[in-house]
Amino acid sequence: MSKVVVIRGAGDLASAVALRLKRSGFDVLMCEIEKPTSIRRTVCYSECIYQGEMEIEGVKAVRVDGIPQASDAFRSGMIAVMADPAASCLAGIDCLALVDAILAKRNTGTKRSMAPLTIALGPGFVAGKDVHAVIETKRGHYLGMVYYSGSALKNTGIPGDIMGFSAERVMHTPAAGVFRSDLSIGDFVHKGDVIATIGGQPVLAKITGVLRGLLRSGLEVPEGFKCADIDPRKDAAGYINTVSDKARAISGSVLECILEYVSLKRAKAAAASSGNAAVGRIASDQDCVDIYVDGSCNADASAIGYGVVIIRDNRVYEFSGEVTDPSYREFRNIAGEIEASMFAMRYCLDNGIGGVRLHFDYSGLRDWCTGAWKCRNVLTQGYKEFYDGIKDRLSVIWVKVEAHTGNRYNELADKLAKKCFSDHVGDSKQEQ
Repeated sequence: MSKVVVIRGAGDLASAVALRLKRSGFDVLMCEIEKPTSIRRTVCYSECIYQGEMEIEGVKAVRVDGIPQASDAFRSGMIAVMADPAASCLAGIDCLALVDAILAKRNTGTKRSMAPLTIALGPGFVAGKDVHAVIETKRGHYLGMVYYSGSALKNTGIPGDIMGFSAERVMHTPAAGVFRSDLSIGDFVHKGDVIATIGGQPVLAKITGVLRGLLRSGLEVPEGFKCADIDPRKDAAGYINTVSDKARAISGSVLECILEYVSLKRAKAAAASSGNAAVGRIASDQDCVDIYVDGSCNADASAIGYGVVIIRDNRVYEFSGEVTDPSYREFRNIAGEIEASMFAMRYCLDNGIGGVRLHFDYSGLRDWCTGAWKCRNVLTQGYKEFYDGIKDRLSVIWVKVEAHTGNRYNELADKLAKKCFSDHVGDSKQEQ
């Protein structure tokens, strides 16, 4: 299996992804435009296009002009950067994955068919249609979330808040023309200082702080183009040469996505060699769905419900029901949790689906199946027996989520689980 990952773009987020992947044992080839316009140039491998080489946190990248030179860079333990905005190099290299890290907020030409695994950062892409997966780039609760269906949240265009400053931190060109500046990243500026000129007009600092980002002098850019970033923190100079917290989080999610794909491919190969064709199908992205499950009950457990949210073919399907067996009342919401999990697995089997990412907030759903928890009653013993009977036909990837933390599909599953007792008062959820 190839260990080459091609990245479109070499800005700060793309560079953080490249850094993480390189440290994790992958070979990385980055494709940039002929004249990159990154502003946080101290943490951007796009500088290779101008300088020939660039080092970030001890990991070096070099500019290459073709696949043979890229292979030489890999052998030397370096990242390769090429002026190839269309990623035409894909035609001549065996790659594992393609990551679109251009951050254009729109799709500039990346297609799912371009690589075995395609991943896009931020809005402008539909997971399962344009690419296989999308990574959330908006700061907040969902930052770094991997979407296998749907899109990332819409970009607001408002920079993250630092010490109460947001939009004021970033400067844009007041006119079109050639950008000129005698300052450098790391320089301290005061509010009102002229940090650059363009088209004869000054670019003024909106706040006092350290220049964390600055467009390369001599570039011709349009009006309204992002050209500088000021960090108001007193110790900001210590941050300019290291990857940001946001970029580090996103890079970890890309690595997670690639490692999951590699794991599925290996499982498929192992299944094929053993003659188990059913399990072997799980490496197909079209054959692996995301399902969120939850269970709940009212105060006296006279009503126990389950909710299931299935994301398949870019559509969301909702299911709910009630556990009617009175002997399960003593198990309260746990009976609903288990019924939801079994419903999800049955759905996959009934619809010829070989793999499922099962998202759950109650650990027992996984731990009873894997043997981490002992099955001490008829409910859990029956659940384990059910799982053991289908695990050779269905690959389950267990994905633990935190309950009631704003995860939209988990919250929807919880709402569906409560439908059967919507007229009751005082529902409760028992945790173990």
